Amino acid sequence: MTPPRQTRSSQPAGGTRAALAAGAAAAFVTVVSLEVVAPGRAVAQESRAARPAASIEAEELRTALEVSQKQLADTRKQLAASETKVAALSESLAESNRVFEDTRKAYEELSLRMAAFGVDLLKPDPKSLEQRLLKAVHDQDLAEQEKQKIAARLLRLSEAVFNLLRTVPESPDRAGVETELRAANETLGLATTPAHETARNLSDGRVVSIDPEIGLLVLNIGRKSGVRVGMPLRILRDERTVGAALVVDVRDGICGAVLRDLAAKGEDVKVGDRILPEVQQL
Repeated sequence: MTPPRQTRSSQPAGGTRAALAAGAAAAFVTVVSLEVVAPGRAVAQESRAARPAASIEAEELRTALEVSQKQLADTRKQLAASETKVAALSESLAESNRVFEDTRKAYEELSLRMAAFGVDLLKPDPKSLEQRLLKAVHDQDLAEQEKQKIAARLLRLSEAVFNLLRTVPESPDRAGVETELRAANETLGLATTPAHETARNLSDGRVVSIDPEIGLLVLNIGRKSGVRVGMPLRILRDERTVGAALVVDVRDGICGAVLRDLAAKGEDVKVGDRILPEVQQL
């Protein structure tokens, strides 16, 4: 028998497959070894790469926390200052309310007093008040004219008595009469002296006329002396307070004031009483 013919390619093919299998096994071992070793190295490399980023983030968080704490401290200071201001404003508001209440009560009391005198503060009647003041001034002028007439008559009487005394012998009675006549002449000289046209000081104010029906006083000081409507006045007699008045009308040389109250019961204001501005204190 003729032995079977062998081809050259059969052995090499089998060897090739064996070689490929061996190479694949080696590659598998290599890959497995890499997979075992590589994760540790990869983790180490990753931790080394991630560590700076985490540190930066922590630093940023720390800085942000410090800024927030500082802002919180500033806010607390501002809040404390605001609370102090609110407390001060509350005290001021309470004081303002107290002053307002006192002023309101004083105004109501004044309104009642003025209403009793026929003067309405809310709806005043200027003509009525002006007529009353003009009437009081007119009465004062008439009284002044009458006083001048009486003074002139007394002066003539005094001269006649002096002429008569020249014919009378010296005696104690004659000396007494002459003394009284001289005193009367001095008084008459003051009474007949014309009033000064210059403005008087406020401290020189006097009551020159009184309307007892409505309690209206005519004073010898006016706008030129610094008197203003609503000015409170004190009425004095021998350095003693008699009462209080309130200016309701002002002219150049005179003014009208309404009597508010009296210092003592049964005591009235008289012509010649002194006037002084009243200092008000809140």
